[in-house]
Amino acid sequence: MLAHVGDATITASEMTEFIGRLTDERKTTQEGVDGYLDYLQNLIDKEVLVQEAHKRGLHKAPAVWRKLKSEKDRRAVKDFIRRQTRDKITVTDEELRAHQFDTKRNYQVQMRRLLVDTEEDAQEAVRRLRAGEPFGHVATGVQSDSSRYFLIDELDPPVLAEMIFPLEVGEVSEPVFYAGIYGVYQMMDRQAVELEEIRPLLEQEVMAKKMPEFVKRTAEQFADEIDFEADEEALAGMVGLLSRGLENITAEEHSRALLRYRDGRFTVQDYVDLILIHNIGFGDDIEDRVRWFTSEVVVPHVILMEAARHAGVYDEPDFISWFSRREQALVLQEMRNVSLADIFVDDEEGRRYYEANPKQFVPMEELQVQEIMVETGGEAAFLLEQIEQGADMGALAAEHTVRPRGKTDSGRFHIHTFETGQFGDLIDQARNIAIGKLVGPIEVKPTAGHEAGGTYYSIFKVLQSTIGAGPEPYDDVKRRAKALVHRNKNNRAFYQFLLELRLEYEPRIEILTANVEELARQQPI
Repeated sequence: MLAHVGDATITASEMTEFIGRLTDERKTTQEGVDGYLDYLQNLIDKEVLVQEAHKRGLHKAPAVWRKLKSEKDRRAVKDFIRRQTRDKITVTDEELRAHQFDTKRNYQVQMRRLLVDTEEDAQEAVRRLRAGEPFGHVATGVQSDSSRYFLIDELDPPVLAEMIFPLEVGEVSEPVFYAGIYGVYQMMDRQAVELEEIRPLLEQEVMAKKMPEFVKRTAEQFADEIDFEADEEALAGMVGLLSRGLENITAEEHSRALLRYRDGRFTVQDYVDLILIHNIGFGDDIEDRVRWFTSEVVVPHVILMEAARHAGVYDEPDFISWFSRREQALVLQEMRNVSLADIFVDDEEGRRYYEANPKQFVPMEELQVQEIMVETGGEAAFLLEQIEQGADMGALAAEHTVRPRGKTDSGRFHIHTFETGQFGDLIDQARNIAIGKLVGPIEVKPTAGHEAGGTYYSIFKVLQSTIGAGPEPYDDVKRRAKALVHRNKNNRAFYQFLLELRLEYEPRIEILTANVEELARQQPI
């Protein structure tokens, strides 16, 4: 033992388990005994908070109690079903192979791709590739993957499973639009997948398909053993109750029994809790949905919950240990919520924080530009002269620019200052340019995107810029400023609350320093 907190003890095994759950960022910088004392203070604080929460009866608060009960029952049912399925649900190789072929996991594919900004460029790439032009010529400077093999459900985005997976070797896809960019794919190879390579995945899925029927049969088997009885009239009345809305069910109606069994009953409140846990919506077909939810979810859950209780699942050491940890976590959260319930932030506090921390409210640096990028300086100079003589820059951009981004919007597009690969030269020039001033021609050499490796010439003007901007107006960021103040006030208030609890519980806390020192010698940190 390392410490006593009232009647509770903190052991070396608890300490080791606690340290093992910490990420590197949360581990102490202290070494030896001092490091262990740091961790021990955390465990003592947690125990003090739990004891205070129990003293206040927070573990019995209706919301906490219902959540604990529902999680406890679901875990018990899950454990019970796991035991029942052991050696009782079998999966044959024939079933696995059939599932493998049904889900198209009998082969995997290798492919390569090119990415472009516009549908016109994608269609042009498809035309060139289908005409026999080498992929490397068409896909200069863009992403490709010609090494890895993919199963159908490993393709991302999922639309690829429909559009790319069925292609024959050598075939080129139609353009695929996803996340603001167009992809063109070419199938490189197909390779058979042996059953053993993905057996665990297939077994899990086939077992999952068999599980609902097994659960239903198991529930029917145990119904008689627990003297299960349903009140059909009360269950039918759920349609009317739910039609009024969950918030309109009265306390008296919540206590109404729907199901009875040897050691208890299942009420309208329990039914509502299951609805919330499963996030079920009933919609217009409420009668059919209630019938389905009752027969397929509620009844099996209640029967298997009681079967688990009779099988002793709730009394097993591992289950009790899990539930203790879960109860502690929920009670600690409720303790924090209660201790911070009165924390409030007004507009003046938000404004003071905003004025004291202006850098936190400076917008991300970005530009909106209108540009024409061409391949020669002479063409750029000619276009600049045209614009200066009154020609429409947007129309010229749509016709002449070779930059895909912005081509479909009269040459207009946004740039973030971190996009230096594609736009570094443009960003450098634009930093100190007045809004609306026409600039160029300038030489640009993109190092990313499908223009990478080339030398081009750009004429452009900045339409909007946040480079070097000050903080956004307070009214625009008020909610964020107040949220940051609220977080800080919460942290300070909770720490003060904890300090006060430490002082109150100090007479009940005993640290066994010699044991901590021995642990530090045996397991140095």
